[in-house]
Amino acid sequence: MSAKDEEADKVLGLTCGGDDYITKPFLPRELVARVKSCLRRSFYAGDAALQRVLRCRGIELDPATHVASLHGERLSLTPKEFDPLAVLLRASGRPVATQDLYEAVWEDLYMPASSNSVMVHIRHLRSKLAALDSEQVFIETVWGVGYKIAP
Repeated sequence: MSAKDEEADKVLGLTCGGDDYITKPFLPRELVARVKSCLRRSFYAGDAALQRVLRCRGIELDPATHVASLHGERLSLTPKEFDPLAVLLRASGRPVATQDLYEAVWEDLYMPASSNSVMVHIRHLRSKLAALDSEQVFIETVWGVGYKIAP
């Protein structure tokens, strides 16, 4: 972001390694859209850490093929169920804040009412996991924080 709006300044900013160039004054929604665009490009660039198969406690998720299974049995997950599970598995047992989960999955700014969307999708995930293995708790609520994959 710069107050310099000459063509030469923009070209220099981009050739020096910038992913984008925006001049002041800027529109906040445009800035957010540009940041999201950069994040999407970095995600779809094939980052090996994001594309590897995730495994924990019998859950296996393959982000490349969008296939999930529990103890070898395939789970039928919607994209909004698959993505939070992937985020939780990548966190490796660390709690993920509800706000972070929402912003990662829905790619939108978190509002207080957004926690309900997260809660509903976590409930659906828990139900689908329990249908295949009702003896274990896979997703724990960390009160005041968010959720985590149970140890």
